[in-house]
Amino acid sequence: MHHPVVKELTLKTIKELGTCQKIEIVEGVIDKLIAEGHIAHLYPSERSIVHGLISLGWDCSKLKKAKLIGNNGKGGADARWFPLEVSS
Repeated sequence: MHHPVVKELTLKTIKELGTCQKIEIVEGVIDKLIAEGHIAHLYPSERSIVHGLISLGWDCSKLKKAKLIGNNGKGGADARWFPLEVSS
C-alpha cells in the first residue's frame, strides 16, 4: 500500500538532500514522520525494524532469485507469494 504522506515526505526529503542514497532518504522520512507526529519516537532497534520492513520488497526478490519463494507472476496488490520446497 502506498501512503500519500510517505510519498510527500519522500519527495520533500530528496529535494532537501539532493543526490543521496536510499538509507538517507529513509532516515529523513522517518525523522519527518516523527517531527510531524505521524509516528512516535523510535529507538535505534525500532528504526532497524522499520528499515527492514521498507526493504521487504527487495528481500522477497532476493529470496525468489535464490528459489526459496515464488510468486504468481503478478505485481503490486495482485502478487501472491509462497514458499518453494527445497529438495535435499
